[in-house]
Amino acid sequence: MINRLHILILLISLCCGISPAHNRHVRHLTIDDGLSSNAIYSITQDNLGRMWFGTIDGLHCYDGNKVSIWRDSGIKTLGQVIYAIKEDSEKRLWIGSEMGLAVFDLKKEKFFSSPIENDGFKIMSPVSDILFDSKERVWITTAGQGVFCQDLKTGRINHYVATGRINSDAISHVMEDHDGTIWVTSQEEGLSRYDEKDNIFVPVDSSPKGTISIFEDKVGNFWIGCVNGLFRFDRKADNWEHIFIPAGNKVFQIRQIVEQDSGILLIASDEGLTIYDTATGTSTTHKADLGTPNNLNDNYLHSLFIDKENGLWIGTYFGGVNYIPQSYRLFAHYSHLNSGLQARIISVFANADDGNTWIGSDDAGFFLWNRKENSFKSFNKSHDSGLTYHNTHALLQDGDKLFIGMYMGGLDILDLSTSKFKNYKGGQEANSLYSSSIYSIFKTRKTIFLCLWIRPQKVLFQFLKTKLEIFG
Repeated sequence: MINRLHILILLISLCCGISPAHNRHVRHLTIDDGLSSNAIYSITQDNLGRMWFGTIDGLHCYDGNKVSIWRDSGIKTLGQVIYAIKEDSEKRLWIGSEMGLAVFDLKKEKFFSSPIENDGFKIMSPVSDILFDSKERVWITTAGQGVFCQDLKTGRINHYVATGRINSDAISHVMEDHDGTIWVTSQEEGLSRYDEKDNIFVPVDSSPKGTISIFEDKVGNFWIGCVNGLFRFDRKADNWEHIFIPAGNKVFQIRQIVEQDSGILLIASDEGLTIYDTATGTSTTHKADLGTPNNLNDNYLHSLFIDKENGLWIGTYFGGVNYIPQSYRLFAHYSHLNSGLQARIISVFANADDGNTWIGSDDAGFFLWNRKENSFKSFNKSHDSGLTYHNTHALLQDGDKLFIGMYMGGLDILDLSTSKFKNYKGGQEANSLYSSSIYSIFKTRKTIFLCLWIRPQKVLFQFLKTKLEIFG
């Protein structure tokens, strides 16, 4: 069973070029792949599994093979800067932009103007967020007109503005909690809660200013992303806990929070991707490394989205879309880029004492992997260890002796108590090997066998009758 620490280690390995695992799993979609802009403000997935990206230059769809751009200059409420995308039960995308609200029918592949334009209601401000709640209502937050809410069954519209129904007209985010309560955030006024009985939004007086995002985790904890870090909000006690503040008093700008594994928060900000373990209180922030292949390619993150396969999509401002598939999160990758494993071709593994592992390579000798410390110790002639040859194909530890079979290098026996090597090669003299190329070593209760390569299509087994007897 994978515990919380293992999950955190695996997540860290995905997002940075440090031990334990260099990240070779981040894929990129940029203008080189068909995007019209590398600035991604919003991400969603439709019922067919296609990904939709709201960029600074229009709506984009990615079907796994290619990127397509959807525009319609005849729809005045469809702007170029797409801040929010949400799919409804009728397979329509609701699109919030700097021009207001538009709808894209996925079946007809056609745009329509905002459905919230009747009874004197009209959205004329940028739409920042969209929510379909559990009571068949849609909530639209704006950057200048407060909040609009439409009952999808009756069509009735409510408008909440700063003249008594809400404390700010500039709303950045909307969320429904597990109890069905609606919450909104404002950078000017903080957090507010919707009161169903009085049909107004009630401000949370103790909430911090500069609130950008809000998230409820799987166990009901409230997390508030602000310009100056992360807060945890206890709704019952009305208590705020400032979890962490950016180093050097930098503006952190937490724009979105998601939970990919229980208790592990992923946080998008101007400082890169932060991974926070809610149980231990430990966090790690990972930066883009343009010198490392397939790493995060930008630090300015705007959006996070977990798809149906639990893959992570990251919208950046300068680097397009970064994607980490779920399947790659099951593996850790070690190389010279993130560890002391100075090898490109791994040929063999063998058990070592204390639960550690011997690792042999074709190009850099062999290594001892300390599993507890997650470190690699190299045994290579270039490190003055005395190893005869770097092309290792067989390893076997027997007590304090390590047998190393090599291609063309014969057999090395390392005395682990003295760190001394002794080499045996093929030859005509007594007690010599039949060949200097050894491809495997295995041991019975009293005998150690060597599998030697003589020439193509001929393999010979040679054995040591007792421990080291043949070698005197």
